[in-house]
Amino acid sequence: MLADKQKEKLNEFRNVFIEYPIITTVFNDFDRLRLGKGLAGEKPCMLLNGDTGVIPPFLMEAICRISVV
Repeated sequence: MLADKQKEKLNEFRNVFIEYPIITTVFNDFDRLRLGKGLAGEKPCMLLNGDTGVIPPFLMEAICRISVV
């Protein structure tokens, strides 16, 4: 069993987000799509693909944390 302090540190570690260059590129693309919504013509879109239950939810949670609506 873990001590309370160890559990706290483990929870802090679970919330760590390391932004790799490819993730920065993806976030920039999302921002471009989100902020370009007022442009004329067809609205831009992006298909997010990944292993079920891992990448798409993780990316969406990270985007929601850093995006200003």
